[in-house]
Amino acid sequence: MVSALFKKHCAVCHVPDDIGRAVGPSLANLSDRSTRALTESILNPNRAVDPQCRNYVLLTSESRIITGAISEKLGDTVTVLQTDGRRLSVSRVDIESMRDTGLSVTPEGFQSQLDPQRLVDVIEFLRSSANR
Repeated sequence: MVSALFKKHCAVCHVPDDIGRAVGPSLANLSDRSTRALTESILNPNRAVDPQCRNYVLLTSESRIITGAISEKLGDTVTVLQTDGRRLSVSRVDIESMRDTGLSVTPEGFQSQLDPQRLVDVIEFLRSSANR
């Protein structure tokens, strides 16, 4: 049940072991798995944002808005890693603007998707996954 909660709510972006996609940082190497640290990270994902996990907003010349983490800036293209795990490459000539929001790709208010007991269950799952 708990791993199903993790798969539904967290594995969209995080990989704790072999579950999920790596949009956000891998959780396999968490150094602090205390209940307090995990709770703070979930409730306030913008407190400490890894530069590789910052959310960018790109506006294309066709008025298309693309959001996600920048995974590559190579040559004439910028590749955006979207929260659904898809990678989207955009030609630099098609980008009207690109803005670093300074925020995590984790959506604010994410914790409202889980009732308090399920949040506790996910935290306990993360704490115990270090022992696997």
